[in-house]
Amino acid sequence: MMLTLASRVALGLAMAAWALLIVAWVALQHWIVPRAEAWRPALEAVATRALGVRVTVGAIEAAASGGAAMLTLRDVRLHDMRGHEALHLPRVQAALSVASLWRLGFDQLVIDGPTLEVRRLADGRLQVAGLELASTGGDSPAADWFFGQREFALRAGELRWIDEQRPDAPPLVLTAVDLVVRNPGLRHEFRLDATPPADWGERLSVRGRFARSFWQTHPGRWREWSGELFVLAPRLDARHWGVYVDTAALWGVRDLRATGALRLWADVRRAQWRSATADVQWSHVHVAWVPSAQARVEPLQVVHLGGRLGWERDGDSTVWTTQGLTITTGDGSDWPRGDVRFEYALKPDGSLRHWALSSDRLDLGVIQRLARVLPLGEDINHWAEQTQPSGVAEGLVMRWSAPSMPGAPERWEARGRVHGLSLRAGAAPRAAPGEAVFGRPGLEGVDAEFALDERGGRATLALRRGALVFPGVFDDPRLAFDELSAEARWSVEGSAITLDVSRLSFANADAAGSGSVRWRTADPERSAARDRFPGRMTLDMRLTRADGARVVRYLPATVGADTRRYLQTAIRAGHVSSATFRIDGDLWDFPFANAQQGTFEVRAQLRDVALDYAPRHLLPADSPPWPALERVAGELLIERRSLQILRAAGSVAGQPALRALQAEVVIPDYMAEEPQLQVKGLIRGAGDDALNFVAASPLRDFTGGVLDTARASGALDVVLELHMPLNHTDQTRVRGQVRLAGNDVQIRPDIPPLQGVRGVLDFTEQGFEVAQASARVLGGELRFNGGMGRRDGAAVVRFQGQGTASAAGLAASREWDWARWLGAHAQGAARYALGLAFGPDGMDLQLDTDLRGLGLALPAPLAKPADAAWRVQVALETRPRPDPAAALTRDRLRLSVEPAGDGVPLRAEY
Repeated sequence: MMLTLASRVALGLAMAAWALLIVAWVALQHWIVPRAEAWRPALEAVATRALGVRVTVGAIEAAASGGAAMLTLRDVRLHDMRGHEALHLPRVQAALSVASLWRLGFDQLVIDGPTLEVRRLADGRLQVAGLELASTGGDSPAADWFFGQREFALRAGELRWIDEQRPDAPPLVLTAVDLVVRNPGLRHEFRLDATPPADWGERLSVRGRFARSFWQTHPGRWREWSGELFVLAPRLDARHWGVYVDTAALWGVRDLRATGALRLWADVRRAQWRSATADVQWSHVHVAWVPSAQARVEPLQVVHLGGRLGWERDGDSTVWTTQGLTITTGDGSDWPRGDVRFEYALKPDGSLRHWALSSDRLDLGVIQRLARVLPLGEDINHWAEQTQPSGVAEGLVMRWSAPSMPGAPERWEARGRVHGLSLRAGAAPRAAPGEAVFGRPGLEGVDAEFALDERGGRATLALRRGALVFPGVFDDPRLAFDELSAEARWSVEGSAITLDVSRLSFANADAAGSGSVRWRTADPERSAARDRFPGRMTLDMRLTRADGARVVRYLPATVGADTRRYLQTAIRAGHVSSATFRIDGDLWDFPFANAQQGTFEVRAQLRDVALDYAPRHLLPADSPPWPALERVAGELLIERRSLQILRAAGSVAGQPALRALQAEVVIPDYMAEEPQLQVKGLIRGAGDDALNFVAASPLRDFTGGVLDTARASGALDVVLELHMPLNHTDQTRVRGQVRLAGNDVQIRPDIPPLQGVRGVLDFTEQGFEVAQASARVLGGELRFNGGMGRRDGAAVVRFQGQGTASAAGLAASREWDWARWLGAHAQGAARYALGLAFGPDGMDLQLDTDLRGLGLALPAPLAKPADAAWRVQVALETRPRPDPAAALTRDRLRLSVEPAGDGVPLRAEY
C-alpha cells in the first residue's frame, strides 16, 4: 500500500517538473525573446541586486535557437557605490536556457574588447572594475553571482592590475587578454592568455582548476577554494616578479633575477600556495635568499640553470627539490647533474629549527656554494668555507636539528657514499717548542661509505692516488698514497670520543704496510694537558718495504729540526726490508720522556743504505769531509726521545775494499735543547786503504799528517768515535784508534820501513799518542812511543824508541846511503836510542848508541872491535825556512864519535 502511494507521488512530481519545463520553454520562446526590450528594466534590476551596484543596459537584442536564447546587451554600464561609472561594456553577449532561468543567471557571458581594472586594496580585498569581488570577511554578492555563472569569456581585452599592498609597484598592464571562466557545479576553472609588457617577455598563459566543498553555498568565497594553478611562459624576465609578488613570504627568496622559459604547476589550498613545480631554462640567474638569524647568505649567480625545481611549504617547513638540474657557472664549468631534496624549518625568531638534505648524486663542490645561499646555519656555512669539500656523493642523506631546549645537544646525521672526496685541512696553530699542536686533518681523492650522527659512526675508506693531510703531525703534513684502505668506527659519549681504525693498509712510493690505530680523548684529571685533547693514541704499524732515505719524512713534527735535517742528509739512499711503528700514550707527552709516560718506538731493518754519518753541513767550513759509507746494513731504532742506527756494516765510499763494522749512530735525546750526535765504528781493510781513510778525513789533522805518505801491509783497523753537538759542531770531540797487529809500515819514503808493527795509535781532536809499540827495523827490534804536540802553535809529531840495529840490517837499507855504507864495513849488532820529530819544516832525528857489539872494519882511527864501546851521537836538524816558498832543505847534520880508552874523539858538522 505504502509502495503504491510512493510511486504515485514520484510520478506526480515528475509530471509536474516536466510541466514546469514546458511552461519555462514556452515562456522563453514566446514571451521573453519576442519581448526582450521590454524586459530590459527587469534585467537591470536583477543585475543590480546580484552585483550589489547599479547596472544599466542601453539596449537588448534577442534571438532564439532550439531550447536556448541569445541576448545581445549593448551599452552596459556599471556604477560604483558613489554612482560614478566604473565599467563600460559596449557589447555583451549572454546565453539563456531553461536551467539558467531557474538560477536567475546565464549559461554564458561573452565580453569583447573591454578594459578591466583589478585592484587589491590595502586590507586584502579585491575589486574588479570598482566592484568588490571578495573580502576577508563576509560575502560578496558580485562574487557569488559571477562564480555562479556557467561560463564567462573575455576576448581581446586589456587588464590592469593595481596592488595597494605594494604601493611602489607600478600598474601591470596585460594586453590582448583572453579569459575564460567556467563554473560547473562545485568546480571553478579558468584560463587567462595575455601579452605582458615588452620587457617582461612573450605572451603567457595562466590556467587554474579549483573546487570548493559541497557545504560552501557561497561560490564567491574563492579564498576557501583548493586546486591547481598552471603558468606557461615561453620567455619571461623574472626580475619583475619581486615587484608584484612577495617572493620572500612565498619561497623565502629575497631577490630573483633570471630570463628564460618557465612552466609552473602550483598546488593551492584555501588561497595559500602549498607547493609548486617549475620547469625552467633560465640564463643569467641571480637568487638571493632571505637570510636566517644564524647564517650569512650570499647570492647564487650562474650563467645558466635548467631542469625541474620543486617547492613545498607545510606550516613552518619548506622543501626545495631539483630534478635533472643543470647549472653552468660564470667560469664556464658545469655542475654535475643530480636530484636534490632540501628541507628546512624556521623558528618564530627566524633561526633554524632543522634542515635535511638528500640527493641521489651530488657534486660536493656545490655544497660550499649552496652553503652561502641556503639557510644551512652558521656552523655548516663555516665548515663548508673552511673545508671546501669536493667529490661526488651518491645516496647522500644529511639532517640537522637545533637543540630542543637550552643546554641540549644538536642532533644531526649523515650517510651515503662519496667518490673522490677532498676536504681541505686546517692549519695547526702556532705551538711552543716541543709542544704537539695539531690542525684539522684533510683528505684528497678518497672513496668512502659512511654513516654517522652526533653519537658516532662508521666509515670505510679507499684511496687511489690521493693524500691524507695531518697539520702539526708531520713536518710536511701532506702524505701522498697510491693506495690506502681502512675501516673506521667512532663513538661520542658526552665529552668522551673514541676512534678505532682497523685493517689499515697503505702503499706509496716511499713505503707499504698495514696496521691499526685507536684514539680516544684523555682524562683531564690525569692528563698533563689538563684537557681532553690531544688525547691518547695506540698505533701499531708494520712496514713491508720502505725507502730508507724517506724515513725522516714520516717522523712526527715534534722531532727537532736539527735531528730531522741530520737524518735527511745522513741517510741519502737505501731500503727498509721491514719496520714497526708503535705509539701508545697521551699525545700531550709525546714522544715521552720515560716508559711511565708511554711508548714511541720505530724499528727498521736497513739495507743498501748510503750513510753519511757526519754530513757536510755539520762540519766547519775548512774541514775535510768524513768518508761516507755505502751498502750499509743495520737497524734504525727510535725509542721515545732517542734515535739510533745500530749494528751497521758497510763499505767506505770510494774505497769498496774498506769495510765499516759495528757502526753506531746515536742521538740520545733529539728533544733536548742541545741535541748530541754520537758516532762509533770500526773501519777495517787493507793497510794502505785504511791509511788513505785517515789521510782523506779530519783524522789527518788529528794525526798531524804524519800518515799522509805512510804505506802499510796487511789488514788495519781504525776505530772511530765522534761526539758532535748538533747546535755547536765546532765543539766536536773525536776519539779513536789505529790498531797495528804485525803490519809492515813505512812512515815516509826517506825512513826505513817498520816491519811487524804492533801497537795502538790513540787519537782525539787534540792530537794522537802511541803509548807503546814495537817493530823490526834495520835488522833488529824497536820499541817506541810518541805522539803529537804543539810548538809555537804548529803541530809537531815526536817519537822516541830503543832498539837494535845489525850490520846486515844497515847494509840492506834502501832509504839511507850512509846506513848501507856503514853496514858494508861492519859486523855484529848494537843497541841505539832514537828520537824523531816531524814539524812544518821537515824531520829532525836524534840517534845515540855505544856501538857495543858492532865491529867496524874501517881505516884508523875508525876501526873498532865489536866489544869496544864508542859513544856515537847523530843529530839531523832542519832549520826554519826564511822564505816559506823555498824548497825544504836539511840545514845541519852533526856527528860525534867518542872512542873508548885513548881513542881520539871525532866531531863533524855539515
